[in-house]
Amino acid sequence: MSVQRWQCQGCGRYGQRRPKGLDCSGLSPKALERLLDLCIRLPYREAQAALEIQGLRLEVSHCERLSQRYGAWCQALAERYFDDLSHEALGRGAGEVKVVQADGVYVMEQDKPVKGQCEGREVKQLLVYPLNEPQHRSSIAMAKEVANFSPLAHGLMRHTKLSQNDFLIGVADGAPWIDGLFAELDVEVRILDVYHATDYLNQIMLALGWDDQTRLAHRYSWQRGDINARIWLKHYLPPPEVWLTWDEPAQAALRYLETRLDQMDYFDFKNKGYPIGSGQIEGANKSVIGARMKRGGMRWSKEGINRMAVMRSNQCSAQPFIDFNATRLLAFAP
Repeated sequence: MSVQRWQCQGCGRYGQRRPKGLDCSGLSPKALERLLDLCIRLPYREAQAALEIQGLRLEVSHCERLSQRYGAWCQALAERYFDDLSHEALGRGAGEVKVVQADGVYVMEQDKPVKGQCEGREVKQLLVYPLNEPQHRSSIAMAKEVANFSPLAHGLMRHTKLSQNDFLIGVADGAPWIDGLFAELDVEVRILDVYHATDYLNQIMLALGWDDQTRLAHRYSWQRGDINARIWLKHYLPPPEVWLTWDEPAQAALRYLETRLDQMDYFDFKNKGYPIGSGQIEGANKSVIGARMKRGGMRWSKEGINRMAVMRSNQCSAQPFIDFNATRLLAFAP
């Protein structure tokens, strides 16, 4: 009697007819989900060791191959999903206050860097959450140019049920690409991260000749939200004939702050309950991207960066955008 054979489109291998209920990964859906969850959280070798403790013995290369196959589909489906959402009109809702934060984090890549340029690739990340529920944050992260990242951002906002009546607060470090993105998203209130602002404040205080203790006290005052930047500058900034004699770093710092005074009303923002620091996105850079992709010695392919960034942001989002079973059936269809 002949044995029916099938070919896996993921790896090209032939085998006997699959047991009922299995896809071409060779694992049950539950075992596959467990494997992928660990591979998204841990380096492949650590994931393989954790699976072996649970009684599932696989080669490291097998874990990597399955994860890469699944990740490629995750990326494709996420891009399509968010692009489709980005064209949808916003509905009318009750009118929530939501916080939007964005930042970039560099991940080392396998390709040799161009001389004089950073050897990493910037993974852009956007997260959004209700003002009073920061634990319910959702995010998307990919290494894309701004024009290609923008549809993902618009799609994420709609995925989190953004409505026309919602009030958006944007917190960031003042990077030009983030300013442009916030303008596209119609962010009403923009706040310059206070810790970033005090780096520039320190340059001004050095030009004023203040000692370390005095500078530290004023930095802490800003970071607590004790004062608006415009009031501080009005009180402490010397007349132009003095600050025009400062060195270029101090003058550049002053220009930077003076063009962003509306974003540094920290006392007023704090009284309204708004965040004045970008701790959420900084934490996401470490917990979503860094914890998996910035370990010692890790280098990623261009494709691998985006695959893992999408899987990590989906895994760490309060409202995941990837359905495991639907993606599994596409990724491991016979």
